Amino acid sequence: MGRIVAKDVEIAAASAAAMRIAPPKATVESGSAKSPTSPAIELGTEVPSTTMQGAVSENMVESLSVPTFRFGYTVATNALDDLYKKGVTMTTLLAKATVAAEVVKLYLQQQHEHCCCCGH
Repeated sequence: MGRIVAKDVEIAAASAAAMRIAPPKATVESGSAKSPTSPAIELGTEVPSTTMQGAVSENMVESLSVPTFRFGYTVATNALDDLYKKGVTMTTLLAKATVAAEVVKLYLQQQHEHCCCCGH
């Protein structure tokens, strides 16, 4: 085991080309309905897309035309680097910031319920 190299892909492609995909054998248990089976599909056969696949494909192509904007901003991370040396990760800081923001949001919602500005 290790890295997949070109030789591995070529061997897999050669063995896949030699294999035929056979339909699953239908088995019927007493009292159960027979499950539908589809015919075998040869490798390299074009299968038409379903309506859902077509819609997903169209949306993916359309998403390529959406403009993207990039910007850069220099940030001094000395304090973060010091915390990282103490074992504090960015994930921990983000989790703590998320919880703090949620607490503030809940507090503001409670204050708004008791105000007289909108009839709550």
